[in-house]
Amino acid sequence: MNSTAETPAAWAEQTAMEQPKDAVLARRCVQQTEVDSASRCWNRSGQANQGYPYIKVKGKRPAVRLLISQIEHRRLNPDSPYPSDMFVRATCNNQRCINPAHLYLKSQHDCGVDDLLPYVPEAKPKPHVEVIKVQKIMQRVTTLKQRFEAQWKKEGEHERWIGGRSHNAPILRRGKYKAAALDPIQMRYEGKVRPLGADEVLIHLCEHKDCAAVAHLKIVKKSEKARARAEIKFLRNKTRDPNGCETFTGKKRASEQQLVNIGSGRHMTARRFAYEIEHGRDAIPEGHVVRTHCGCENCVNPAHLYTAPKGDVARENVQKRESRRSEHATATM
Repeated sequence: MNSTAETPAAWAEQTAMEQPKDAVLARRCVQQTEVDSASRCWNRSGQANQGYPYIKVKGKRPAVRLLISQIEHRRLNPDSPYPSDMFVRATCNNQRCINPAHLYLKSQHDCGVDDLLPYVPEAKPKPHVEVIKVQKIMQRVTTLKQRFEAQWKKEGEHERWIGGRSHNAPILRRGKYKAAALDPIQMRYEGKVRPLGADEVLIHLCEHKDCAAVAHLKIVKKSEKARARAEIKFLRNKTRDPNGCETFTGKKRASEQQLVNIGSGRHMTARRFAYEIEHGRDAIPEGHVVRTHCGCENCVNPAHLYTAPKGDVARENVQKRESRRSEHATATM
């Protein structure tokens, strides 16, 4: 291409004088350009595709040497269209060179595959809408995890929640509504051990309801939640006397036997409950009751408990009443 300009700036000024419509584009093409005094190459730095400089024009990324070639063609041949089947090459074989004096056109049939590569636009597919959604969700999850880890406090064997609460229950808010809140205790346990099933819940073995230590949590079925809590409360409220007897400080009925609330308005005697905890629920045969070896009616020590048929218990009670009557009669004579 016939160009008499010695520097990029001179070429841009010449183009602005002869072709005012291409003035802005010409100045953009020669930005960040240095002249090599030895080879007279105009080496352009900046963005490049496979080593060939390009600029962004109306959302596209054409090569700078292609734009310069089109500007020179419009200057020299204003009435003829630019040949679309021609490619711009450089006599100096310098990929960064944009000197119009070094550029020439080469037909598509004369170009090999290697010559065509620099003019193939770099593939940059737009991310799918679902991919963008997943990325945003992952960013929110990362932020939520950072907030979550910052709201725990270590107190000896306990890991206590110091974050938000609702009705004295720990919650991790995702928004201003309670429906958007999460259970931090369950999240902590599932992150350390395993996810809970659809019919499983966590119960606390310690007194702190905001503790998430794995050793202080237990997985139970939802249908067994009330009984499991009753067992924990029962074992926690037992007292032991010097004789080895254990008593439960709970509600009593008319016969002075302690009762344990096992949920849904149901109650069970403390002795039977203690025996089932130790030996299982099916350990008491049908028609049997739980008795004590020590003679203490309120003892719940499993070592002092045994089962006996109701008929034997009834006869034993009758014998006790008769012996008390005889003793009373003897004392009053």
